[in-house]
Amino acid sequence: MAHQRAVSTRRSRTSALTPDTEAMKSQTRIFSCLVDDFLKTDSLIVPTTENLRLVISRMAERNASCVLVTDEENKLTGIFTEKDVTRRVALRCDGSESIEQVMTSRVYSANQGDYLYHTIARMRRLGHRHMPVVDDANRPLGLLDLQDAMAVAASHVVEHIDALTQVPELYGLQEVKAVQTVVAQELLEDNLTAPEIQALLTHVNNDIYRRVAEKVTGTIEAAGGGEPPVRYAVIVMGSSGRGENFINPDQDNGIIFEDYPVERHNEVNDYFIQFSELLTWNLEAIGFPLCDGNVMATNPLWRKSISEWKQQTLRWFQKRSTFQVQLSDVFFDFDTVSGDLSLGRELRNHLTTFVQKEPAVLQAMFQTEADRHVALGLFGILRTEKTGEGLPQAINLKHGGILPLVGAVRLLALKEGLEATSTYERIRLLHEAGIFSNDEVDDYTAALENMTFMLLRQQLRDYRRIRKATRYVRKSAISRREKQVLKMSLKAIRSLKDRVRTEFTGEIL
Repeated sequence: MAHQRAVSTRRSRTSALTPDTEAMKSQTRIFSCLVDDFLKTDSLIVPTTENLRLVISRMAERNASCVLVTDEENKLTGIFTEKDVTRRVALRCDGSESIEQVMTSRVYSANQGDYLYHTIARMRRLGHRHMPVVDDANRPLGLLDLQDAMAVAASHVVEHIDALTQVPELYGLQEVKAVQTVVAQELLEDNLTAPEIQALLTHVNNDIYRRVAEKVTGTIEAAGGGEPPVRYAVIVMGSSGRGENFINPDQDNGIIFEDYPVERHNEVNDYFIQFSELLTWNLEAIGFPLCDGNVMATNPLWRKSISEWKQQTLRWFQKRSTFQVQLSDVFFDFDTVSGDLSLGRELRNHLTTFVQKEPAVLQAMFQTEADRHVALGLFGILRTEKTGEGLPQAINLKHGGILPLVGAVRLLALKEGLEATSTYERIRLLHEAGIFSNDEVDDYTAALENMTFMLLRQQLRDYRRIRKATRYVRKSAISRREKQVLKMSLKAIRSLKDRVRTEFTGEIL
């Protein structure tokens, strides 16, 4: 390759692309696990009519600490534990009773699709060692063991779990939003890679979106507005859709809802106007700044039926104005965070197919990407720009490094029909498709991770000094070695941009 390899100043930067066995060791893995991942399906399940003496005998045979009890419809109705044996049975029963007479009927349970860390926090607060896991119909599937679930997390991460799982009320979610920056700082000091911290920040933010959306539907229903009139999905875009949040990302959100008869327009439209206003208001109150570009569900441009979304993307590229191509640039990285996931999958499939059929779409997107200049001069000098009145110049690391790389990788991924939105996943898949060599994977992964680390570190410094987190890093804030690494990273990105230009225009530089 023409440029020198981008070398990491921290531990190996290939962790984002390593197999699942390596990912298992991640300190933040627990935040993306579901209850279903740790479900024990060999639990004892008995009907309410089962004989008490027989139940205790089966518990002894299986060395089981508890039994789940179901009613005639096979729904969870109670639990019987070792404590119940000593507290309720030993002194008051002769063994001829049914299990229904001695079981604990107030049962706390988890759904198989719940996030593991939420359930861990709940079990810790309740003081439970086990918790039944049920499906959507409240039928028991098995048990979650607290010790097994917590084994995947480092001891200090358990403290983060408690902090990141406050009650789903406004004040609780405000605390979650505030504490995630403290957690990010501690994880960075523990030498966790920046992409893993970004993934955690994004996960927590998107989880807040989900909880706020659920709160909003409940608020509307309680006020007499009824349930959502049609299936819908809340989507996030930009860095949230890629799983690459920095500190305090603004709101880039939208809503997809299913098609409906024209005579229901007022009903559906009025509901989702109210929904989007409450959604954005609550998110702002929690700590998500409003989007300066008005890329929010309150804007009708970002609140449409599935058919309208498909038509809009077509119009964007038929007109091919810079503004409208930029809108699609934001939109192509969307992810579904709440509601009916199938709507998001349908729209994603449409976009991927659309791009394959209309190569002019990528040509238009390339023109937008071509306007993003890498922050490196011809003679290898790091470019800086003014950051504000009376403030020193600094490197725009987001617009001069990270986004040019993200955009170039996105174009190549869309050209190959890849549906992934994460930049790291796109790089991995492009490698599998034979588009990127091993060296290129190392170059681009290391470049993105190094720049992400520098910018995240700077934003956390700003946060500690009660400053607004920005996209700038001053030269004085990075070491001589880091400057060398940054220059190599930017050279790799400039080389990638030249390659993309050749592929999309035929020009050879």
